Amino acid sequence: IYQAPYCWESGYEYGEYIIKKGLEFTAVFIGNYQMAEGFIDCMHEYGEDIPDDISIICFDETPGMRRSRVSTICAEPQKMAAAAVELLTAQIHDPEAATKRIYEEPVLIKRSSVKHL
Repeated sequence: IYQAPYCWESGYEYGEYIIKKGLEFTAVFIGNYQMAEGFIDCMHEYGEDIPDDISIICFDETPGMRRSRVSTICAEPQKMAAAAVELLTAQIHDPEAATKRIYEEPVLIKRSSVKHL
């Protein structure tokens, strides 16, 4: 487990770290799309192929990913926003209303960054 800011640089730096450390791996799960792009750029510079050498999946779906090939687990932000507005509206109308938890099932969006075995 590697913790870092959610940015391209962190993904790239982590990629370099595990390559230079000589770690053997075939897949990574990355916290967000920007980190995944940095990791992929690093792997390409070191001659690794995605997905034949390394499979990648990340958590985060951003508008730019529609053209991406990175598989992702998406929390469906539109559904989350609609639920948040509904809860906020209820609280505004009745500040004493009980709060509740809402669970949304994540969605796996399959693209071409995972090797088919």
